[in-house]
Amino acid sequence: MSSGASPRPNSGLRDDVGDRGINRGQDPPIWFPTGYRLTGADYLELLKTKITKKSGNSSYVFQQDGAPAHTCKAVQDWMETNMKFWLKTMWPPQSPDLNPLDFSFWWHVESQACRVRHSNWKAMKRSYITVCAGLPSRVEAVIEPK
Repeated sequence: MSSGASPRPNSGLRDDVGDRGINRGQDPPIWFPTGYRLTGADYLELLKTKITKKSGNSSYVFQQDGAPAHTCKAVQDWMETNMKFWLKTMWPPQSPDLNPLDFSFWWHVESQACRVRHSNWKAMKRSYITVCAGLPSRVEAVIEPK
C-alpha cells in the first residue's frame, strides 16, 4: 500500500474494508491513499495483521460484500482456515444486511466531522475519529431491548 491519504477514512469503506462493522471503538479507522483500490493481497495482509489479531476469541460474525478483494481465492482460503466467517456463497446477491449502513453511516460521520473547515489533514482525521468514537454508545442504545 502506498503512502498518502484520502479525505475520508477507509476511502470508500463500503468498497474496501467496510465490512469490519462496529468494533466498540477499539481500533482507529484504516486510512487509504486517495484513489487507492484494495487488492486481494493487501486485504489479506490487513486481515492477518490488523483485523483478526484484535478480535481474539470475541464473538462476532465477519461479514463482507462481493468486492473482488474480499472474494479472491487466497482470501477465501485463508479465512476458511483461520476465521469464523460465512462463505461468500452464504450471502445471496442483494441480500438484506448492513451494507446500506455504509452509505448512511459515512454520510453521517462526514456531515458531523466536516461541519467546520479543517486547517490541515491531521485536524480532519481527529474530527473523524472523534465522531466515530461517539457512535458505539448510540449503536448499543439501538440494540438494547426496549
